[in-house]
Amino acid sequence: MKKSKKIITRFLQIFLKTFFTNTLFPHFLMFRTSKNFKKKINSEKKINNFSKNLQSINEYEYKITSQNNEDGIIDYIFSKVPNNRYFIEIGFGYYEFNSLNLIKKGWQGKLIDIDIEEAIALQGNLKKFFPKSNIEVINTKVTKEKGKNLDCTKNRYSKSIRCGNLPKIALINPNTSASITSSMVRVAKGSLGRRSKILGFTARRGVKLIKEPKDLVLASKAVEELAPLLKKMDAIVVAAFGDPGLYELRRLLPMPVTGIAEASMSKAGKRGRPFAVVTTTPKLRELIAKKASDYGHNNFKGTWTIPGDPIKHLDKPNTLKCLLADAISQACREVVLEAVIIGGGPLASVAKDLKKDSPIPIIEPIPEAIVLSIKRLMKQI
Repeated sequence: MKKSKKIITRFLQIFLKTFFTNTLFPHFLMFRTSKNFKKKINSEKKINNFSKNLQSINEYEYKITSQNNEDGIIDYIFSKVPNNRYFIEIGFGYYEFNSLNLIKKGWQGKLIDIDIEEAIALQGNLKKFFPKSNIEVINTKVTKEKGKNLDCTKNRYSKSIRCGNLPKIALINPNTSASITSSMVRVAKGSLGRRSKILGFTARRGVKLIKEPKDLVLASKAVEELAPLLKKMDAIVVAAFGDPGLYELRRLLPMPVTGIAEASMSKAGKRGRPFAVVTTTPKLRELIAKKASDYGHNNFKGTWTIPGDPIKHLDKPNTLKCLLADAISQACREVVLEAVIIGGGPLASVAKDLKKDSPIPIIEPIPEAIVLSIKRLMKQI
């Protein structure tokens, strides 16, 4: 019976985490964890000498809420050194960590861990049992670079990665087709959307599909005009392969702005591997080559395109997939390649399908841009 209950509970937890990340899932974790957390904060002082050969440490060891006897050692250290009653703890369990006793004494601080479930559970329990405390629970991975700024971070975007408040990423479609925007948002959510909120924005003017350089000029202006609507976003992705309006948005807005060409070329060209672009727009070949050069990719081998009208191809996904697969094969025959980018936001759904059967690694621009956006957000903590 206990085993069945455990299996059902775990299944329910996975289901809620997948489909109700920001709504039911935090409440479910609170229901599961608050009893243990309350028991922990009401624990009595215990003394167990784990280090029998270290008498100088044994003298100060005791446990109230820590995992072992760290509470006593921490109390002793802070009784001897000046402090401002502020802590940072990296790595925790939702009910067992070394600074809980400090929180009970009114200290302020940061708690950081990469496990999203532990972070959500701890934040909910702190809010319930210590509503007046000034504690930040941050769900992220700590690196050497981030560690330099942990104590003095005042970045407005760091709060977006704190658990229970997933980052809002704007996905901009520089084309005017709302249906293409919806399709790209679905792809973005399917890749990493559970770790972020993906919100789609469609250009208010321009063309249905960018096919030539003059279309990109119009798209850049249309993207720039969206800037006032993006001020509450945590990050922005420009989802057209020419990255129109990328630099304009970076000039106007303080949050990370990522282009899908920028992100996919960064992934494809990693460690100097040769790569190519396969797409539907032959008139953009020169511009794509220039983008690769601007982004510093000397290993870019060229762009291969398919015949026919790019707009009509979008209405026939199976035909489009076959034509793109043929172009990939042709590119691989003509040059040595280690990766191929399917160049274009509107091609996102087909790119995902092509990836399954391709003999060469296929790079999907939109998922790569979402990944890079989150990495850039993380670096701001």
